[in-house]
Amino acid sequence: MRRRTFAFSLFCLIFFISPLFSGNFVNISDVRPPFFILKIPAGYSRINKGGIIYSETGLEVGEFRILDISGKKALCECIDHSTDVNNECYIKVGSDPGTIQKPIRKPIINEPEKRTADQSEIIKVRGIRFVKQKNGIFFTENPVPASMIPDISFFGIKNFMKKIENRYDKKCKVNYLEADEIKEYFVQREEKIMLGVKNGLLVIVSFSGSGFRENRVSEKILSQLKYEIYIPLKLKRL
Repeated sequence: MRRRTFAFSLFCLIFFISPLFSGNFVNISDVRPPFFILKIPAGYSRINKGGIIYSETGLEVGEFRILDISGKKALCECIDHSTDVNNECYIKVGSDPGTIQKPIRKPIINEPEKRTADQSEIIKVRGIRFVKQKNGIFFTENPVPASMIPDISFFGIKNFMKKIENRYDKKCKVNYLEADEIKEYFVQREEKIMLGVKNGLLVIVSFSGSGFRENRVSEKILSQLKYEIYIPLKLKRL
């Protein structure tokens, strides 16, 4: 009986630990559920735009998708069971020669200039891409997830904007988008809750089948919805 118990325990141990020693895997880092960073080391090349997250024992703890890739770092989002994801979790990657595959973005209607923009129409600061608009002002290509800002408060967001201004090599001003700008440029294609301003007051803007919605927002609501709210920004050269 003891032999059977020992054999069963050994089988379970091998079953759970073996994924760690088969294939290639990379630990995730900078976890702020549901987001995390995947740092791709040299020698690893291919990664799917979505896949499985494994615990340190080899169990599946969730699925993820890549939101953006910059160099050898990928910003990822866990789309389920994000509370189980931590720095000990890992993702399997390929080692065949090739390049990391960026996620394929959906085509944006009525924005051909965005798809064909040359590098002179793009500003990249702190890993954030700003794309030039017709009025000469630059908008973030993708809105910033509120949960990625260290101090998610009105002051924290302003401080985040100030750091972008200081990092840019020219004099500039970074600010919120107006609610009407969010409606025109972001909401209908992103279908996310966006933070902006209207008549000098902070509001959240969203879109549904019945139309646009604008609501005043407090710091308490901002903190409670930090994983659902996204912040588009504008950059103006001075």
